[in-house]
Order: sequence, then C-alpha cells, then structure tokens
Amino acid sequence: YMGRIWKLNNIRAERQLRQDQTSQRRREMQEKLHESISNSRYRESVKGNERSARKEELNVRGQEIQHLKSVKKLKEMEERQLKLEEIRAKREEELVLKKMKILGLRDDVETRLEVLQRLKANSFDIDLV
Repeated sequence: YMGRIWKLNNIRAERQLRQDQTSQRRREMQEKLHESISNSRYRESVKGNERSARKEELNVRGQEIQHLKSVKKLKEMEERQLKLEEIRAKREEELVLKKMKILGLRDDVETRLEVLQRLKANSFDIDLV
C-alpha cells in the first residue's frame, strides 16, 4: 500500500512538474511573441516616420524646384521684355530718322526728340522745316 501511494505521489509530482514546465514555456513563448510584436510595431513606426520624412523632403525639394523654375521664367520674361523694348526703340529711331530724312531736317538731338514726340502724339505738321 505504501509503495502505491509513493508511486501515485511520484506520478502526480512528475505530472505537476510537466505542467509547470509547459506553462513556463507557454509564458516564455507569449513574452517572446509580445516582444516581437512590439518590436515590429516599433520598426513599422520608425519606417513610417522615415517615409514621412522622405516625403516631406521630396515635397520641400519639389517646392524649391518650382520656385527656381518660376524665378527662371520670370528672368526669361524680363529678358524677352527688354528685347522687345530694344526692338521698339530701334524701330522708333528708324522711323524718326526716316521722317527727318523725308522732311530734310538736320540730325541733332533736339530735332530727334521733337520728331519723336510729334510721331507719338500723331500730330505731325510740316512746319518743322
């Protein structure tokens, strides 16, 4: 009888030990799983932050490029405007010189200015001669 009790106690003790070991392994696995999940969430969060930072950097670069393009366009427009003004000035000067030649006027600064003003005012009289 005592041998049976000892054997039963021994079996119970072994079973309890296995259960304890199993539950200990289960706890360790759960802890590893939680740790792994939190690490992966942290990594994803870091990746997300890096992605956001990259997007922001690209956005800023894009804005800088747009700014440079608009500055370049402004400069091109100003250059075109200057060229057009130079062309107009040359045409005006040619017109003034033609008109002076037609009227037989002497070529000096005052006469050129007078002819230019009258051409602009569209009130050209022949009394200039």
